[in-house]
Amino acid sequence: MRPVEDSETREIEENTPEEGEIVMPTTNAMNSLTMWVHANKNILLNGTTSLKQPEPPEGEDWDEDTTNAKMKELLDSDPYAPLLAPVADDRKINVSKTLQQPAWCVKVMGD
Repeated sequence: MRPVEDSETREIEENTPEEGEIVMPTTNAMNSLTMWVHANKNILLNGTTSLKQPEPPEGEDWDEDTTNAKMKELLDSDPYAPLLAPVADDRKINVSKTLQQPAWCVKVMGD
C-alpha cells in the first residue's frame, strides 16, 4: 500500500506491480517492527480525521488566496500525521518511573 499522490483526500492505494506477481515478505522479515505501519487516518485536535474548509464570517467575502491562507493556518495548528507511519516510531509507554517499553511488539507464533 502507498499514499495516493496529489490527493486532497489523503487516501491509500494498493501498491501492485504493473507486470508479474506480487512478492510477499518472508516470515522473518515480518518479524521486524519496521515492516508494520499505521494505515488509519489520525484523529485531529478537532475530533475528526479531516479539517473542514474555513468559511468567511457573515458579511465578508474571501478570495481564494484568503481561503488558502486560513486553511494553511489550520494545518499549521493541527497537522496531519503521515499516512503509513511505522509503528516503530510510536512513543514508548511508561511502565514505571524509570522503565519504558515500546508501544508494539511482534512475535512469531505457530509452526
